[in-house]
Amino acid sequence: MDDMIEEFLQSQNNLVPISGHHVAIKLLGKSKGNCQDFINEVASIGIIHHANVAKLIGFCVEGSKQAL
Repeated sequence: MDDMIEEFLQSQNNLVPISGHHVAIKLLGKSKGNCQDFINEVASIGIIHHANVAKLIGFCVEGSKQAL
């Protein structure tokens, strides 16, 4: 699953380290399907540009735990 997510982010030119900024973290529940749900969530949040929505700067996957 990690490889698919990294491939997606590389295709979007979105693998840039960011430091020194305040962040919000969204923890996702356990997925019942395959990793496609998580990739869709990353894609949806990644393309939203709105003053009231934080910019997606990264993700973390550890076993069944997923965070944006």
